[in-house]
Amino acid sequence: MKRRLALLCPLLLLCACTKTGHLYNLKTGEMFTFRYTANGRGRGTIDAAFGSGERLRGEYSIVTGGTVSWGSVYASVYSPAGSASGNANSIGVTAAGARHGAAILTGDKASILDCEFVVGLDGHGTGACRDKDDTKYRMMF
Repeated sequence: MKRRLALLCPLLLLCACTKTGHLYNLKTGEMFTFRYTANGRGRGTIDAAFGSGERLRGEYSIVTGGTVSWGSVYASVYSPAGSASGNANSIGVTAAGARHGAAILTGDKASILDCEFVVGLDGHGTGACRDKDDTKYRMMF
């Protein structure tokens, strides 16, 4: 039995699993559900539908070890000052095992969402998105 489980675990990491999360428009209060594929490799696809009927699709990538350019979108939603420089640690987004990621979604009616997020070891996370009109969204998954 242990041998079967040892063989099965690596296969489960390669399996693409669809999960859901929510985006909250911080101007209107509308909530939108999005679906994303988690393939265990730090990359995947995202699919969302706005209340207007517009469908958005894109991809995400998780960065381990942080990045210098990460944090401006996240800080614009979560920080009172609305700006950030440096990495996530400089805006207070640290937790044991937390990983940072970015996503971009484009819509069939020309919307664009630029997102940044933090995900914990349990796979749950929070994030922030900003569209091309500077509308801000809070992301929870």
